[in-house]
Amino acid sequence: RDPVGDRHLDFICASRQSEPGLGSPLAHLDLIMSLDDCTLTYFGGTGRGEVLRLALARLGVQWTDERLDFKDWQAAKSSAPWGSLPTLKLADGQVLAQTKALLRLIGKKGGFYPADELLAFRTDELIDAVEDLSNTVRLTGAKLEGAEKEAARMVSAEAGGEIYLAIHKIDAFIGLHGTDGFAVGSALTTADFALFTTLSSIAGCTYDGVPLTVLDPFPRIHAVRKMVASLPTTIAWYAGRGDAKSKFELFFESAKDIVL
Repeated sequence: RDPVGDRHLDFICASRQSEPGLGSPLAHLDLIMSLDDCTLTYFGGTGRGEVLRLALARLGVQWTDERLDFKDWQAAKSSAPWGSLPTLKLADGQVLAQTKALLRLIGKKGGFYPADELLAFRTDELIDAVEDLSNTVRLTGAKLEGAEKEAARMVSAEAGGEIYLAIHKIDAFIGLHGTDGFAVGSALTTADFALFTTLSSIAGCTYDGVPLTVLDPFPRIHAVRKMVASLPTTIAWYAGRGDAKSKFELFFESAKDIVL
Protein backbone atom coordinates (compact mmCIF):
# COMPACT_ATOMS: atom_id res chain seq x y z
CA ARG A 1 0.00 0.00 0.00
CA ASP A 2 1.20 3.51 -0.76
CA PRO A 3 2.17 5.18 2.57
CA VAL A 4 0.86 8.55 1.43
CA GLY A 5 -2.51 7.00 0.61
CA ASP A 6 -2.57 5.40 4.05
CA ARG A 7 -2.28 8.80 5.68
CA HIS A 8 -5.03 10.49 3.68
CA LEU A 9 -7.88 9.56 5.98
CA ASP A 10 -5.87 10.67 9.01
CA PHE A 11 -5.49 14.26 7.87
CA ILE A 12 -8.61 14.73 5.75
CA CYS A 13 -10.88 15.98 8.52
CA ALA A 14 -8.31 18.44 9.83
CA SER A 15 -7.22 19.64 6.41
CA ARG A 16 -10.76 20.40 5.21
CA GLN A 17 -11.89 22.38 8.23
CA SER A 18 -12.53 26.10 7.82
CA GLU A 19 -11.93 26.14 4.06
CA PRO A 20 -14.43 28.49 2.38
CA GLY A 21 -16.40 26.88 -0.42
CA LEU A 22 -14.73 23.51 0.00
CA GLY A 23 -17.45 21.64 1.89
CA SER A 24 -17.79 19.90 5.22
CA PRO A 25 -15.10 17.24 5.88
CA LEU A 26 -17.66 14.66 7.01
CA ALA A 27 -20.58 15.56 4.73
CA HIS A 28 -19.74 12.79 2.24
CA LEU A 29 -18.14 10.18 4.51
CA ASP A 30 -20.86 7.63 3.77
CA LEU A 31 -20.17 7.97 0.05
CA ILE A 32 -16.41 7.98 0.42
CA MET A 33 -16.37 4.44 1.76
CA SER A 34 -17.28 2.92 -1.63
CA LEU A 35 -13.87 3.93 -3.05
CA ASP A 36 -11.92 2.90 0.06
CA ASP A 37 -9.00 0.56 -0.67
CA CYS A 38 -9.09 1.28 -4.41
CA THR A 39 -5.94 1.11 -6.55
CA LEU A 40 -5.13 3.77 -9.13
CA THR A 41 -2.81 2.46 -11.83
CA TYR A 42 -0.87 4.77 -14.13
CA PHE A 43 2.68 5.28 -15.31
CA GLY A 44 5.27 7.01 -13.19
CA GLY A 45 4.79 10.46 -14.70
CA THR A 46 2.08 13.04 -14.18
CA GLY A 47 0.21 12.75 -17.48
CA ARG A 48 -3.44 11.76 -17.25
CA GLY A 49 -2.97 10.16 -13.85
CA GLU A 50 -2.06 13.22 -11.79
CA VAL A 51 -5.53 14.75 -11.85
CA LEU A 52 -6.91 11.53 -10.33
CA ARG A 53 -4.15 11.32 -7.73
CA LEU A 54 -4.94 14.82 -6.51
CA ALA A 55 -8.68 14.16 -6.57
CA LEU A 56 -8.24 10.96 -4.56
CA ALA A 57 -6.00 12.82 -2.14
CA ARG A 58 -8.81 15.35 -1.73
CA LEU A 59 -11.38 12.60 -1.30
CA GLY A 60 -9.50 11.24 1.67
CA VAL A 61 -9.99 7.50 1.26
CA GLN A 62 -7.39 4.77 1.76
CA TRP A 63 -5.96 4.04 -1.70
CA THR A 64 -2.91 2.67 -3.46
CA ASP A 65 -0.89 4.67 -5.98
CA GLU A 66 0.40 2.02 -8.38
CA ARG A 67 2.98 3.35 -10.83
CA LEU A 68 3.66 1.04 -13.74
CA ASP A 69 6.98 0.92 -15.59
CA PHE A 70 6.61 1.26 -19.35
CA LYS A 71 8.46 -2.04 -19.79
CA ASP A 72 5.66 -3.81 -17.91
CA TRP A 73 2.80 -2.19 -19.81
CA GLN A 74 2.43 -4.68 -22.66
CA ALA A 75 1.98 -7.55 -20.23
CA ALA A 76 -0.59 -5.59 -18.23
CA LYS A 77 -2.43 -4.03 -21.18
CA SER A 78 -4.94 -6.85 -21.60
CA SER A 79 -6.30 -6.23 -18.10
CA ALA A 80 -7.15 -2.60 -18.88
CA PRO A 81 -10.79 -2.30 -20.03
CA TRP A 82 -9.96 0.04 -22.92
CA GLY A 83 -6.33 -0.93 -23.39
CA SER A 84 -5.11 2.27 -21.79
CA LEU A 85 -4.26 3.86 -18.45
CA PRO A 86 -5.24 5.13 -15.95
CA THR A 87 -7.49 2.53 -14.39
CA LEU A 88 -9.10 2.36 -10.96
CA LYS A 89 -9.50 -1.05 -9.33
CA LEU A 90 -12.11 -1.18 -6.59
CA ALA A 91 -11.77 -3.26 -3.43
CA ASP A 92 -14.22 -5.82 -4.87
CA GLY A 93 -12.02 -6.32 -7.94
CA GLN A 94 -13.99 -4.28 -10.46
CA VAL A 95 -11.79 -2.23 -12.79
CA LEU A 96 -12.97 1.20 -13.95
CA ALA A 97 -11.36 3.32 -16.65
CA GLN A 98 -11.31 6.58 -18.66
CA THR A 99 -9.86 9.64 -16.99
CA LYS A 100 -12.81 12.03 -17.21
CA ALA A 101 -15.31 9.40 -16.09
CA LEU A 102 -13.10 8.50 -13.13
CA LEU A 103 -12.62 12.15 -12.21
CA ARG A 104 -16.38 12.73 -12.30
CA LEU A 105 -16.95 9.68 -10.08
CA ILE A 106 -14.38 10.79 -7.53
CA GLY A 107 -15.79 14.31 -7.56
CA LYS A 108 -19.32 13.05 -6.92
CA LYS A 109 -18.15 10.86 -4.07
CA GLY A 110 -16.21 13.73 -2.51
CA GLY A 111 -18.75 16.48 -3.02
CA PHE A 112 -16.66 18.48 -5.49
CA TYR A 113 -18.73 17.70 -8.56
CA PRO A 114 -21.72 20.09 -8.62
CA ALA A 115 -25.22 18.82 -7.85
CA ASP A 116 -26.63 21.82 -9.70
CA GLU A 117 -27.16 20.76 -13.33
CA LEU A 118 -25.97 24.00 -14.90
CA LEU A 119 -22.84 24.15 -12.76
CA ALA A 120 -22.21 20.48 -13.56
CA PHE A 121 -22.51 21.28 -17.26
CA ARG A 122 -20.13 24.23 -16.96
CA THR A 123 -17.69 21.99 -15.11
CA ASP A 124 -17.74 19.36 -17.86
CA GLU A 125 -17.65 22.07 -20.53
CA LEU A 126 -14.46 23.54 -19.11
CA ILE A 127 -12.83 20.14 -18.69
CA ASP A 128 -13.53 19.41 -22.37
CA ALA A 129 -12.10 22.80 -23.36
CA VAL A 130 -8.96 22.10 -21.36
CA GLU A 131 -8.61 18.76 -23.14
CA ASP A 132 -9.04 20.54 -26.50
CA LEU A 133 -6.24 22.92 -25.52
CA SER A 134 -3.96 20.00 -24.71
CA ASN A 135 -4.66 18.50 -28.13
CA THR A 136 -4.01 21.85 -29.80
CA VAL A 137 -0.61 22.09 -28.13
CA ARG A 138 0.26 18.49 -28.95
CA LEU A 139 -0.68 18.83 -32.62
CA THR A 140 1.06 22.16 -33.16
CA GLY A 141 4.17 21.41 -35.17
CA ALA A 142 3.38 17.69 -35.05
CA LYS A 143 4.77 17.13 -38.56
CA LEU A 144 7.92 19.08 -37.82
CA GLU A 145 11.10 18.02 -36.08
CA GLY A 146 13.38 19.51 -33.48
CA ALA A 147 13.90 23.25 -33.65
CA GLU A 148 11.17 23.72 -36.26
CA LYS A 149 8.56 22.13 -33.98
CA GLU A 150 9.72 24.25 -31.04
CA ALA A 151 9.56 27.41 -33.14
CA ALA A 152 6.01 26.60 -34.32
CA ARG A 153 4.83 26.15 -30.73
CA MET A 154 6.60 29.29 -29.60
CA VAL A 155 4.83 31.34 -32.27
CA SER A 156 1.48 29.69 -31.49
CA ALA A 157 1.90 30.57 -27.80
CA GLU A 158 2.44 34.26 -28.55
CA ALA A 159 -0.41 36.79 -28.59
CA GLY A 160 -2.74 36.00 -31.49
CA GLY A 161 -1.47 32.44 -31.93
CA GLU A 162 -3.73 29.37 -31.75
CA ILE A 163 -2.40 28.18 -28.39
CA TYR A 164 -2.59 31.68 -26.92
CA LEU A 165 -6.18 32.17 -28.09
CA ALA A 166 -7.28 28.81 -26.68
CA ILE A 167 -5.80 29.70 -23.28
CA HIS A 168 -7.39 33.16 -23.49
CA LYS A 169 -10.81 31.56 -24.00
CA ILE A 170 -10.33 29.42 -20.90
CA ASP A 171 -9.29 32.42 -18.84
CA ALA A 172 -12.32 34.37 -20.09
CA PHE A 173 -14.59 31.42 -19.27
CA ILE A 174 -13.35 31.47 -15.69
CA GLY A 175 -14.11 35.20 -15.59
CA LEU A 176 -17.70 34.51 -16.61
CA HIS A 177 -18.42 31.38 -14.59
CA GLY A 178 -15.96 31.25 -11.69
CA THR A 179 -15.05 33.37 -8.69
CA ASP A 180 -12.47 33.70 -5.91
CA GLY A 181 -9.96 31.32 -7.49
CA PHE A 182 -12.53 28.66 -8.41
CA ALA A 183 -12.90 27.87 -12.12
CA VAL A 184 -16.66 27.23 -11.97
CA GLY A 185 -19.00 28.71 -9.38
CA SER A 186 -17.81 29.55 -5.89
CA ALA A 187 -16.63 26.14 -4.68
CA LEU A 188 -14.07 23.49 -5.57
CA THR A 189 -14.97 21.31 -8.58
CA THR A 190 -13.33 18.66 -10.70
CA ALA A 191 -12.69 21.41 -13.28
CA ASP A 192 -10.20 23.00 -10.89
CA PHE A 193 -8.15 19.80 -10.72
CA ALA A 194 -8.33 19.28 -14.50
CA LEU A 195 -7.26 22.85 -15.22
CA PHE A 196 -4.48 22.70 -12.63
CA THR A 197 -2.87 19.54 -13.97
CA THR A 198 -3.27 20.20 -17.69
CA LEU A 199 -2.28 23.86 -17.69
CA SER A 200 0.61 23.18 -15.33
CA SER A 201 1.81 20.45 -17.71
CA ILE A 202 1.63 22.82 -20.67
CA ALA A 203 3.54 25.55 -18.83
CA GLY A 204 6.01 23.13 -17.24
CA CYS A 205 7.97 22.13 -20.35
CA THR A 206 6.04 18.95 -21.07
CA TYR A 207 5.79 20.19 -24.65
CA ASP A 208 9.02 21.38 -26.25
CA GLY A 209 8.82 24.97 -27.45
CA VAL A 210 6.05 26.17 -25.14
CA PRO A 211 7.60 28.85 -22.92
CA LEU A 212 7.39 28.78 -19.12
CA THR A 213 5.75 32.20 -19.34
CA VAL A 214 2.84 30.98 -21.48
CA LEU A 215 0.30 31.47 -18.67
CA ASP A 216 1.59 34.82 -17.42
CA PRO A 217 -1.02 36.93 -19.31
CA PHE A 218 -3.85 34.95 -17.68
CA PRO A 219 -4.38 35.86 -14.00
CA ARG A 220 -7.57 33.84 -13.54
CA ILE A 221 -5.83 30.64 -14.58
CA HIS A 222 -2.97 31.43 -12.22
CA ALA A 223 -5.50 32.00 -9.42
CA VAL A 224 -7.01 28.53 -9.97
CA ARG A 225 -3.57 26.92 -10.08
CA LYS A 226 -2.57 28.64 -6.85
CA MET A 227 -5.83 27.61 -5.16
CA VAL A 228 -5.45 23.92 -6.04
CA ALA A 229 -1.75 23.84 -5.14
CA SER A 230 -2.57 25.50 -1.79
CA LEU A 231 -5.18 22.93 -0.75
CA PRO A 232 -3.94 21.13 2.37
CA THR A 233 -4.51 17.80 0.66
CA THR A 234 -2.42 18.85 -2.37
CA ILE A 235 0.36 20.14 -0.13
CA ALA A 236 0.31 16.89 1.86
CA TRP A 237 0.32 14.81 -1.32
CA TYR A 238 3.44 16.41 -2.75
CA ALA A 239 5.15 16.51 0.65
CA GLY A 240 4.54 12.77 0.92
CA ARG A 241 6.19 12.17 -2.43
CA GLY A 242 9.49 13.29 -0.91
CA ASP A 243 12.59 12.63 -2.99
CA ALA A 244 10.53 10.67 -5.54
CA LYS A 245 9.08 13.91 -6.94
CA SER A 246 9.85 14.51 -10.60
CA LYS A 247 10.71 17.93 -12.00
CA PHE A 248 7.12 18.15 -13.22
CA GLU A 249 5.72 17.43 -9.77
CA LEU A 250 8.03 20.09 -8.35
CA PHE A 251 6.63 22.55 -10.89
CA PHE A 252 3.06 21.60 -10.01
CA GLU A 253 3.83 21.99 -6.32
CA SER A 254 5.41 25.41 -6.84
CA ALA A 255 2.09 26.88 -8.04
CA LYS A 256 1.17 27.54 -4.40
CA ASP A 257 3.82 30.28 -4.46
CA ILE A 258 2.32 32.14 -7.44
CA VAL A 259 2.05 35.85 -6.68
CA LEU A 260 -1.27 37.19 -7.95
